[in-house]
Amino acid sequence: MLPAALLVGFVLVGTLLAFNKWRTGVFMAIVAGMIQDPIRKLTPGTPPILVLASVPIWIAVYTGVIRHERAARLALRHAYPRLFSAAGLFAASLVLPAVLAFQYGLDGWQMAVLGLFGYLSPLFGVLVGFAFARQVSDVRRLLVFYSVVSAAMLVGTALEYLHVFPGSLALGTDAMGARWVRTALGGVVELYSGFFRSPDVMGWHAAALLMFALGLVMQRRGGRDRLWLLLAGWGGLCLLLAGRRKMSMMPIIWAACVAIALVGSGRFRRAVTLAVTAGTVAFGIYYASGEIDVHEKYYVYAGTVTGEGPARVIEDAWGSVWMTYAQAGVLGRGLGSASQGARYLTVFADESWQESGPSKVMAELGLPGFLCAVLLVWRVSRALSVVARDAMARQGDATLSLPLIGFTVANLACFTISHQVYSDAVILTLTSILLGTALAAHRWTVVLPRPKGTQRPLAAAAAPPLRERAG
Repeated sequence: MLPAALLVGFVLVGTLLAFNKWRTGVFMAIVAGMIQDPIRKLTPGTPPILVLASVPIWIAVYTGVIRHERAARLALRHAYPRLFSAAGLFAASLVLPAVLAFQYGLDGWQMAVLGLFGYLSPLFGVLVGFAFARQVSDVRRLLVFYSVVSAAMLVGTALEYLHVFPGSLALGTDAMGARWVRTALGGVVELYSGFFRSPDVMGWHAAALLMFALGLVMQRRGGRDRLWLLLAGWGGLCLLLAGRRKMSMMPIIWAACVAIALVGSGRFRRAVTLAVTAGTVAFGIYYASGEIDVHEKYYVYAGTVTGEGPARVIEDAWGSVWMTYAQAGVLGRGLGSASQGARYLTVFADESWQESGPSKVMAELGLPGFLCAVLLVWRVSRALSVVARDAMARQGDATLSLPLIGFTVANLACFTISHQVYSDAVILTLTSILLGTALAAHRWTVVLPRPKGTQRPLAAAAAPPLRERAG
């Protein structure tokens, strides 16, 4: 019980601190979200409430931003009015589903609260990211901090794979009463989670580390490039051991988005550098996996994502939306009814089968809320296209916005296939925070001076705040 008591103490201090120093609260919430899983596995009964350890700190962070960053909120609204309006409409669409949660009894408020946090937290997270990113050093500090902490936590994956501490409840999923396996080449592929509660969660953090490390390498910081290359390889190796194909596709989508943006802007040298860097990391992963005897079946299983991924997006992700509509009806089943943590509540409701993100939204929000969500995603995509075009007219640190955009697109693709991992507060909130930092790119990048007599590029912004010009 001592580890759990220490975690509670850490969360209490982080929550109190975040009310006035919300930027510090962001870092403390990340740490709390990282250490909650091994502490939960070491606590008798593995209490599910510990999964929400970082939530009080995040709520304090949101409160701090609302109290102290009114100017940032107004700047976000001024820069992206259509996006801001779509977010407001989506928030309003949650009211009726929240009321429908009480069809399961008076304890339906638990389900409603669970659902409200899942849908409103990303909206607040975007505001946090927009306010957080005042200059490029803020963005880099956040990426570096997360990368270092996640790299340290991923050590548990190697410890589990190498059986360094056999029988340790902090490693693997034995404490959770489950064993994760898949089949490939006629054999069993063991899925590893390390200190995290599942291979899904570990795989997401490994993929994020890989993407962030490659993004930081793109900034060309001299001798530090070797460190980020090593961390990228470390994340890729752990991603391979996670054995989760939907996580494996995230770095591929990320690299494609960044490369397309670089080629489209005529920065072929940077695109080639990215390709060479990614190839170097891939070779390093292959070499390291050979050193620790990673079987070929892991590569075979991971490689099936290219053949089965598109079909799964069409059949499982979007095909399930129409089936959900037929079952749940126009208004849906109520807020939180298809959320990952609903099974731990005292409310009685039929267990949901929806795995894809779109089908979950349809099940909980019904057709009106689903359409509002689609509109919000459309507005986000249009806003990010503005940011991407604007980055092409800027110099130096402006390229850092491209990895952030790629990270958002990769997570959207992952959510489309499976929503379960986004029940984790750190994963959900960090994804939305980095979306907010991307939207704030015009605040922390430098405008590229134009030669005399040339026309102003379409995507260039004369001065902040950037105005939403698309969609």
